[in-house]
Amino acid sequence: MDDGYSIHMWFMGEDQKAKLHRLPASSIQPTSKNRVWKIKDQTNPMAVALTWKGSWLGAWWNLELIGEYISRRPDLPEHDFAILKWLRVPILHSTLFSTVKKAILRSPCRFIKTWLLDSYDTFPDGIKLHNNILGSDSVIRCFLWSDFPVAYSKDAIVLFEQLDRKTNRENFDINVLARLSDISPALLWKGIEYYLKKRPKTSVPLIYFFTCAQVGLFSNASKKQLKIRLRILEKQVLNTSRIDEIIRLYMILLKIEKGQLPQEDRVELLKLGQTLAGRKYLSARMGLYWLDLSRM
Repeated sequence: MDDGYSIHMWFMGEDQKAKLHRLPASSIQPTSKNRVWKIKDQTNPMAVALTWKGSWLGAWWNLELIGEYISRRPDLPEHDFAILKWLRVPILHSTLFSTVKKAILRSPCRFIKTWLLDSYDTFPDGIKLHNNILGSDSVIRCFLWSDFPVAYSKDAIVLFEQLDRKTNRENFDINVLARLSDISPALLWKGIEYYLKKRPKTSVPLIYFFTCAQVGLFSNASKKQLKIRLRILEKQVLNTSRIDEIIRLYMILLKIEKGQLPQEDRVELLKLGQTLAGRKYLSARMGLYWLDLSRM
């Protein structure tokens, strides 16, 4: 193709691994028109994307084939997670959701690294990554907010630590906790535990500063001011009288590391995570819980 346009095809190779390949101009049939291009290729593609000078313009997907490919992979590599995002495959679609979720729960840090941090080890030459895809963080929460596999918590914490050390040397621990709180409350809980063990002498002030930040206070605010601000935020987010009871039960389950919330309560917790105010409120509640345990 000319004028900077090109077509990329995502297909499964003979080695059963997915490949993203730029089609040569000879693959476009002569009978193609300006708005309809016919591809001369025998490969059964999982997806086809149109680009201009390497930038994604649009794509077509075969969701059934993509689902079959993902379900056959015991461990989805980072490269495939990155391609799914670049192609903008609708992974929340009912055809793919359960299959993709299983793959994500087996490798949550790869998913976070590619979908949230836009960090890839390799990517095809000539392809430009999306500057920003609005709602990517919401997609991540749909899969991980209520179900983050805690066995991978330390890996996720270290991943964010490595990133924030490079980009923000001051208060990077608070930034790490904020990032964790945007993905999953269980991950935030593990993050607080991690810092309590790693830095027993400085972790309590860290948790206090983080909790203050969640409710819009400076770090020198008193605990009384913190609780007042939390009650104000509570009025904004508690759409049901049961949510307070759900949060209390959830923190108990996290503490004892046994059991999980009933499905209807998990739905309410997910609703809380769908708003910024709800996430900040839940994070502040968790921070205050740990501060009370530390008797600060």
